[in-house]
Amino acid sequence: MIVVPVIDIMNGLAVHAVRGERSRYKPLESILCRSTDPIEVASTFSKIGFSLVYVADLDAILYRMRSLDLYEKMKSTVKHMMLDSGVRSYNECIDLLSLDIDYIVVGSETFESISELLSLLESYSDRLIVSVDLMNGQILSPIQSIRRLSVEEYIAMLIKYGLSSAIVLELSKVGSGLGIDIDTVRRLVPLVDRLYVGGGLRSIEEIDRLRDIGIYGVLVATALHKGWINVDDLKYRGYI
Repeated sequence: MIVVPVIDIMNGLAVHAVRGERSRYKPLESILCRSTDPIEVASTFSKIGFSLVYVADLDAILYRMRSLDLYEKMKSTVKHMMLDSGVRSYNECIDLLSLDIDYIVVGSETFESISELLSLLESYSDRLIVSVDLMNGQILSPIQSIRRLSVEEYIAMLIKYGLSSAIVLELSKVGSGLGIDIDTVRRLVPLVDRLYVGGGLRSIEEIDRLRDIGIYGVLVATALHKGWINVDDLKYRGYI
């Protein structure tokens, strides 16, 4: 099990994400870091000992405004990084793969072509992580046929083309502390080699339960910044 801290970026600042209601996101307030500079936040996580950081660039996801220089500066402060910058096409993804970033996240919310996604998986599955973005249990996607699928059906389809790592992210619970739906994610564990989950994580005991059912990694933001999950406890349990 790996615990992956999340850095959400909007208007160039690290922000506190809440329930996917992006118009309400506010600059980050954290017990771990006083700065809202994404580079400083990434550096703080690295100094704590986290080996992998997840970056979601909401300026890119919402408005296609990517900051390649910022990504590379953030990567220089951490050991490993996964980046969601709202890729929509094969060519956009190829451009990001040329950067010195370990993993590019392809989110269902933004990617516009299933055939291009399958082509990417066939060639670059070792550096791609597909994010199944959910709102109240339903897949978010500009592709109508994908919206009709269950999470299990979507992942099973992608597995045939080389998918090895996936994220299941329930946006309606992000920042809420309401907890992960363990029964739902338990069914997904046998489908994919490395399954990450996020959205509403509240306690270290919940991380323990997710580890016990075979979840590979958890995405955490609010619970770290508010101190619901203690960094020393994570180190004691071997999650950092």
